[in-house]
Amino acid sequence: MTSEKTNITEEPLWFGAPDRPVFGFLTRPSAGPLRGAVIIAPPVGYEARNAKRSLRELCRTLAQSGFATLRFDYRGTGDSSGAFGSSMPTPNWIDDILSGAQFLREAGFDVICLVGMRLGATMAAHAAWSTATPFQSVVFWDPCESGRRYLRENRALESLRREHFSDRDDGSIETTEYLFSAEMVASLRELTMEPPDECGRSTRFLVITRETQSLSTSTMAKFAALNTSFRKTTEQEDLLQSLPYYARVPFETIFHIVQWLEEGAVPRDIRVHPVITPEASLPVGSSGKVIERAEFLGLRRNFAVLTEPVSSPRGPWIVMLPNVHEDHNGPSRMWVDLARHWALSGIRSVRFDPSGIGDSPRTSNEEALTSLDGQWITEVVDACAALSPSTPDNVVLIGMCSGATLAIEAARRLRSRGLCALNPPIGINVLHSLSQMQTSRSSVLLFLGRRLRSVYASHPWIVTTVWEAIRLMRPRRWCRDIIAKIQGRGTKVLVLRSVDEFSEFSSIPLMRSLDGRHRDASLPYPSVIVEGLDHGFTIDDGRRRAAEQISDFVLSHFASGTVAPSPRN
Repeated sequence: MTSEKTNITEEPLWFGAPDRPVFGFLTRPSAGPLRGAVIIAPPVGYEARNAKRSLRELCRTLAQSGFATLRFDYRGTGDSSGAFGSSMPTPNWIDDILSGAQFLREAGFDVICLVGMRLGATMAAHAAWSTATPFQSVVFWDPCESGRRYLRENRALESLRREHFSDRDDGSIETTEYLFSAEMVASLRELTMEPPDECGRSTRFLVITRETQSLSTSTMAKFAALNTSFRKTTEQEDLLQSLPYYARVPFETIFHIVQWLEEGAVPRDIRVHPVITPEASLPVGSSGKVIERAEFLGLRRNFAVLTEPVSSPRGPWIVMLPNVHEDHNGPSRMWVDLARHWALSGIRSVRFDPSGIGDSPRTSNEEALTSLDGQWITEVVDACAALSPSTPDNVVLIGMCSGATLAIEAARRLRSRGLCALNPPIGINVLHSLSQMQTSRSSVLLFLGRRLRSVYASHPWIVTTVWEAIRLMRPRRWCRDIIAKIQGRGTKVLVLRSVDEFSEFSSIPLMRSLDGRHRDASLPYPSVIVEGLDHGFTIDDGRRRAAEQISDFVLSHFASGTVAPSPRN
């Protein structure tokens, strides 16, 4: 796919061993001389979500400077094969970096560089020390000096974030979204990035650390004895220590990395022939296999990953939509685990990125996305038509938070077979009305819709309260819940909510009334409060309960025959 940046091609692919393929993106200039290739070793867990857009921006900027880049997901993360709890940092994730280097060498690149961020930098160091063919240049971007330090920092952050947090008895460590098994913890504690005494001196190194956090004196001294440049950055806190929605791209640091890599390489006439494999057979569990392929769907060429059974599929397409903080993998890879679990039961699914999210095209360098772009609804409907041109309604739409709004609106337009809304906004009827206003032919309604949406983004509870008060004074036939309307048309519906979705102003009678409607067992559609679930699906126990409810809904209504065991992260 050609990127929105001029003359850049981004190609999804799988590489590595056939029984444990790794998913990645090859980004390169569409034409012109090449300087070499760069492997991007990403962070892990919650930090990987925050950094994804920035690493993609780095790849595209490098491509404009004549570099090909390979960014990828470690095994057990992202779209790669394996399960998170059973993929070990040592040696699995380090081997994935080396497999990427081997892929690039086989494609014809003889100059290969390496950039690692956070825990990715720690593993990049191991790859740099272990490989027989040295990397020309290696960048350690905000590195974790050791896996032990990484775990300690993340555990401390999680204990501050949650009121009731305690260590697990089995030796595992829970961080935001991700549960590191006892085996992973032991593997991580072996990791350190300190250069060995016999380290080769032909490689160039760049170490980028925060103003407020650096490596130990002994490690810095060992790097200083090598061919190493050092730089400080003030941009990492804005990148990593915020919600993914607010993560700011560190353009200054990216510029310096690209400039430093350019200094070590010159344009050459390299002939490369990478083997692009957009489809893979992935092992799932002890004996199962599923087929996954990457595609760009619809008129806007939105990125999606399709998961299908090896044998003939049955039932509708399950379309999974992220919220504005996520990409197509979902929180803690939940969409991936569910998709592969369902494929073992014969159900096909698609994980979809609307424009500007994840790996779909982005039209500008804006720092933040709107909470709901009306164009996204059209893109989802368009993608469903691309999946099933003759029967675009043969889909089940599953969305989380703002993605739930997309799922609801698309289900209404398509009259889809199913709808699963996870933590939909309490003002979902407000958002529906605003969406209708913004598609109106009336200039007055268009203007009013834009203004109200802006107010809603800043003060959702106030707007919802006023809106609901107005609804109480209107005829009942004009006040039906949008989800109830969708169910009335024959769509199977499930709504899951966490207690975080209820008003913090419950002492106010009207707000208490609104909360009561959410809790009301007499709602015309199933609405379940999931114990232990938080707004962002970041707590392991609550997320697992929600995943089981979603899976039961899909398998009971849209599949037949043998049901596979429940998925486990």
